[in-house]
Amino acid sequence: MEVGQALMEVGQALAEVGQALVEFGQALAEVGQAIMEIGQALAEVGQALVEVGQALVEFGQALMEVRQALVEFGQALAEFGQALVEVGQALAEFGQALMEVGQALVTDKLRALLT
Repeated sequence: MEVGQALMEVGQALAEVGQALVEFGQALAEVGQAIMEIGQALAEVGQALVEVGQALVEFGQALMEVRQALVEFGQALAEFGQALVEVGQALAEFGQALMEVGQALVTDKLRALLT
């Protein structure tokens, strides 16, 4: 019976080792699953960062278009301002001419009255 008893004890020990290996395997499987979930979360973060980057590129392009529109608007305003300067100068010259005509008329009337 000693051999039988020894085999039973070896069998019991092997069963305990087997149970411990099962529990260790289950723990490793859980760790592996957690690592896979972390990897998936990182992939989602990476995708979100790609989308943010694309949005920033589009925003930058929109800003460049706005800048160009502002440059063109500024140029148009400068040209309009220059045109107003020219109109103002012409009006000033016209006003000066009218004053000279008026002075000539007044002078001619005074001469006529004095003569």
